[in-house]
Amino acid sequence: METRRIVALAASTALLFALVGCSTGGDESATDDTSSDSSTSESTETETEEAAPGAPEFVSDAPDGSPVMTLSESGFSPTTLTISSGDTVVFTTEKGIYGVIVAGLDGTTVTKGLNEYYKFTDKGSYPVEEDISGAEATIVVK
Repeated sequence: METRRIVALAASTALLFALVGCSTGGDESATDDTSSDSSTSESTETETEEAAPGAPEFVSDAPDGSPVMTLSESGFSPTTLTISSGDTVVFTTEKGIYGVIVAGLDGTTVTKGLNEYYKFTDKGSYPVEEDISGAEATIVVK
């Protein structure tokens, strides 16, 4: 039993480092894009204006009673979650390790005891997917 825990912890750590590495690479390219000539800057502004709804905010915790989206081998539950503007969604699981991508943002790791939280302020529909299985869900902000 102890060996399984060690293997699970090692796998979780490896996945976390892989996701952090992807996140760091994305930040560097974003910095390069904004430091280029004015034609690129105008293109970036246009892309930002067209992007709706705004990206959710990755936060460190959620208030008690926050909406929950649970991951399992069968995917997300619920597959569609309707929330209010300003709500923070808790992504959780009881078993397994999952890479969650919310609204195209860099993925986060969810495993038992390690929840992730996103705060949604802009109204709209947000796609959610699990990185490895491809399971999909939607968060609708009213």
